[in-house]
Amino acid sequence: MTAAAWAQAFPGGVADADLQHGLMRSVNGHVVAVRLADGQVLWRSGEVLHPLLLGHGLAVCLAFVAAPVAAPGTSSAPAPAHAGEHGVAHGVAQIVALDLHQAGAERWRSAALPWPEWALQGDAPAASRVVHAGWLGDRILLCWSLQPLYRGGAAPGPSRGKAAAAPGSCVLDVANGSMHDAPAEFDSFTAPPAPHQPSDDPSVTAQQVLRGVRYSLRQTPAPAAVGRPLNAALNTTWHTTLTATDTVRGLDLWCCLLDEAPRKLPRALRP
Repeated sequence: MTAAAWAQAFPGGVADADLQHGLMRSVNGHVVAVRLADGQVLWRSGEVLHPLLLGHGLAVCLAFVAAPVAAPGTSSAPAPAHAGEHGVAHGVAQIVALDLHQAGAERWRSAALPWPEWALQGDAPAASRVVHAGWLGDRILLCWSLQPLYRGGAAPGPSRGKAAAAPGSCVLDVANGSMHDAPAEFDSFTAPPAPHQPSDDPSVTAQQVLRGVRYSLRQTPAPAAVGRPLNAALNTTWHTTLTATDTVRGLDLWCCLLDEAPRKLPRALRP
């Protein structure tokens, strides 16, 4: 099998191979690029994206784009998939490359990935769509495994579930995103999962130790909410932060604010 250099897993996203930069997905779905030497936030994407790969000066992401129903006499240029007020006719999944060193400016956007319609929902559960990206020489390798989830009713038989699964792969040109067939051995290949590193801190949603530094992703109430009643605190603004800690000395190296968003109580169950 041809060797592939898979994306470096990182709390909330991915990092580049030399741990110079991290790319994380915010609560609102945008990606945030961070310089890992000092925790400086470099830029935030204006589009809802899923981080896949960092390297060659690119931040490679997955985007879901919908074609709105155009009114008579108007164009039907694609719009972000979450812009449903225009009336979505169909959607596509694309790979978007952003310039890591130019404030996240878009470098290129691939053609639509050959995915079935049921896999084109940007908010689909992670269990139904597993995507791995890596470097195959100087090209981008993309492998995926798509599986529709059981949503109630009569359970499908084993043969139906197997037929509905949609594994696949492709390679993309790093210069312009042109899409080509991947080597056959990657058609049903899945990269190994990132090691799970649990935390005793309930505010930590993900963490990983890389080269002696523990990177921790946390969700905490904004300072103004501390000390307020529980219900009031849960309905206020929450901060998502990334902290880097020296595991040898036990010292925090830096902490940066990735985003802030309201966190509301879940809806009450129906009686």
